[in-house]
Amino acid sequence: MDGIENQVNLFKVFSYLFNYTDETSLIYLVSKTSELDVMERVIGLKSKNEYEVGEVFTRKEMLSIIQLHLIENYLKRKNSGIEQVINSFIAHINELLEPNNLIFQIRVSDSPELDKIRTLLPDFDFLLKQYKNLADDGTINIELLQVSSKPIGFSQITSQNTQKYLYSNDKLILKLKHIFFQIKVICITQKLLEQNTLICLIY
Repeated sequence: MDGIENQVNLFKVFSYLFNYTDETSLIYLVSKTSELDVMERVIGLKSKNEYEVGEVFTRKEMLSIIQLHLIENYLKRKNSGIEQVINSFIAHINELLEPNNLIFQIRVSDSPELDKIRTLLPDFDFLLKQYKNLADDGTINIELLQVSSKPIGFSQITSQNTQKYLYSNDKLILKLKHIFFQIKVICITQKLLEQNTLICLIY
């Protein structure tokens, strides 16, 4: 990393070095239903729109926090920071989008992380609106976007792909998905006392 002088290339460390995204540029650090075991799915009261997390996601979260602290300490030694790296990457994107211009800049401050998140959320929401406007109309109309303060959901963002989500209804694929990703149960059939006994080991 010491040989990386460009802030844009430093930003890519999040993807390549820390494996924040996979080979298709999809973020890896999310909670997946397939990673929840039986007990995590069943036990406890859950709200309708609750973001379900389990042990696997908790390990991902802890690892990502440690990685963020590592790179933050490294950047401080170079008189920089995560905020400056992200801002440099946004400036790089704006060069590629000319004459359009994304309005997004993270404020550099010594405030606690929670306060930073609170101040960042409205700006991040506005960034999503700008991207949706660009994807829909091919241009960003800042004045029009500033008329409404209603937040936007990820499901409302226009995708550059013709099919945003792909689901298979093939019986074999659904069966394999159920076996490998849904219920983590290993069933072993043994002959005990001349009777078939089904032993299920739940892990």
